[in-house]
Amino acid sequence: MTRKRGMALLLDGMEETNNRARRREIILHGAPYVSEKYIAENGRLGRSLGCPAVERGVIDRLIGQLKGGSVMLIYRSASATTRESDTAAKTTPGEESPGN
Repeated sequence: MTRKRGMALLLDGMEETNNRARRREIILHGAPYVSEKYIAENGRLGRSLGCPAVERGVIDRLIGQLKGGSVMLIYRSASATTRESDTAAKTTPGEESPGN
């Protein structure tokens, strides 16, 4: 729970590129800019400044499902991520691991 964002889940990174996620307080949180209403009013989803954000109506249930230990793959594009991430390369369906 955060004062600014409400219910939230603090995330840990698994690789060198994101291993400071907890120290940087990267959280999964609900946000008003992730909704059908926001899209209708603005023509697009809003933007988070680095934290994964979901519709507020699902955050409690989602945190309940993830909090015991889960892996989230967060990427900028499938090709760049699978090329640079050992974890993504091992787990992305339809993609070959580096060196294969």
